[in-house]
Amino acid sequence: MKTHSWPHPVLATKALCENEFERDYQSSIDFVFVLTKVSKNEFNAKIQIDSGAIRAALLAGKVDAVIYQEAVESPLRSTRRLSPEGWGAGGTINVPVQLDQSKFSGGLKVCVYLVAKGPFLLETSDCVDGYDKEIPVAKGALLGYSNACMLYDDKSNISNIFKVRRQEGIEYMSVNSDADFIMISLPAEMFDKYGLYRKKNLNVTSCAFLFPALVETIGQLNESIDGNQELEQWPDGFFGARLAIVQSLAKAGVSPRDVSMKGAVHASTVLFSQFKENHSKLFTELNTSYAE
Repeated sequence: MKTHSWPHPVLATKALCENEFERDYQSSIDFVFVLTKVSKNEFNAKIQIDSGAIRAALLAGKVDAVIYQEAVESPLRSTRRLSPEGWGAGGTINVPVQLDQSKFSGGLKVCVYLVAKGPFLLETSDCVDGYDKEIPVAKGALLGYSNACMLYDDKSNISNIFKVRRQEGIEYMSVNSDADFIMISLPAEMFDKYGLYRKKNLNVTSCAFLFPALVETIGQLNESIDGNQELEQWPDGFFGARLAIVQSLAKAGVSPRDVSMKGAVHASTVLFSQFKENHSKLFTELNTSYAE
């Protein structure tokens, strides 16, 4: 997004501007957003706006500062308008933010937008040379955007460790759990059907792709400790998606011995009975619009 694409000046985080000559505001003016985790689902947002003109417009109720949340791999969106209080002489405010990461598939992008609440004249005292002293902006106009903070799924929810992707040139589904996610690669035609039917019949699509991927992953876990299937506890040394699975199995009371005796299908059924509810809830919310 280029600031000069708009008929009025737009304040953007300096780090997002590839060319300083494309900036609408002076080099000393920045717009920075920092998100710090306090506890599960609890975060602190630190927002720095160096423009006195923008802060004055915020205090006067002419501009909204909006925290925008966007799921990386689904249509989920969420917005939260911040109170105009606090935008005084100082350029920084701190506000608490609640973010339930389990609702967002694949990760969450969070940033701040500055949006005009109605038509007004924007002062340009903080802008680069060339602008008039005041410029009219329309209702809903974008007046600023910050850098984005990326959050990744809470791995305590097993439904968050799956990723389904389309891959050209393969004939059958493949599964890889070597990294942070259980990556399910589908042939193009199969992926298109998955995208079409996953909202209509959650049980069918979940059982067709996700359950077999879980069975294969747990089977590989069992093979990786070959010769030690009598273990009552899972050993250390796992990481990423496999660590999340091992932790979930341990929490459910499923040991390596259980997997060896009863099989990966049984172990997967134990986890999947918990997983399906989360996954169903996730897809049910795909068409939900969040607004405050």
